[in-house]
Amino acid sequence: MLNLLKSNRRSIVMDYTKMYTGIKQMAQLYGVNEIYLERHETLYYDESGNIKHLIVKNKSLNADVDSVFVLGGIQAEDGISISELKKLLNKKETLELKANRDFRGDFGTILRKDIFRNILNLILHRNWHIHFCIVQVLYYAFVDIIDSIKGLDDNIFLYKYLFLY
Repeated sequence: MLNLLKSNRRSIVMDYTKMYTGIKQMAQLYGVNEIYLERHETLYYDESGNIKHLIVKNKSLNADVDSVFVLGGIQAEDGISISELKKLLNKKETLELKANRDFRGDFGTILRKDIFRNILNLILHRNWHIHFCIVQVLYYAFVDIIDSIKGLDDNIFLYKYLFLY
């Protein structure tokens, strides 16, 4: 398992064999069937609400306090081309698929839209899996700051006590 990373000036060869062997052995200890480690899959994903950096300037943030970053997608053993997907969703070949255009309205309205039902039927009939992660941006910023403090690993209970009391 070699992966070749290309930069502007040089190529770096990385050998993932030892890492993969360790992951495979750990998975087998937990009873995971090897077929799940060796199969080829496609991950389709997209993000929403990525502000890149949370910045405090003039006593205010560059994003709403309750901003969330969402990363989500679909895991598929079989792929689908963009043109095939657009055909199944009755979309023009030239239009980009955008949630803020295709899924306008409240939650109930969105659930009743044909395009939404078509997407759910596609996922169901192809036995795809949905994955997503939602991170509250301000909370993550605090966690990131605290995690970067040197020495926290020395006595975590002392630091928890200092933060809680």
